[in-house]
Amino acid sequence: MTPNKDLHLPEVYHPNAVDLHIEEVRQSALQQLGLGDGDNLSTEQAAQVGQAMAEQLEALQANVNQQSE
Repeated sequence: MTPNKDLHLPEVYHPNAVDLHIEEVRQSALQQLGLGDGDNLSTEQAAQVGQAMAEQLEALQANVNQQSE
């Protein structure tokens, strides 16, 4: 059997593709709140960073879903 040279296989699907951007999202959330990477965060600040990250990841996921439709 000869391989079909015209056969195009899509890139491997990564179910958590959004997670690949997690560091960028974390940095963006810290900047948004005026915090730095080396700051010792209070519980309240950590919760705010988590909330900002969740909102950004939700927006990224919406973009991924929209592009896949």
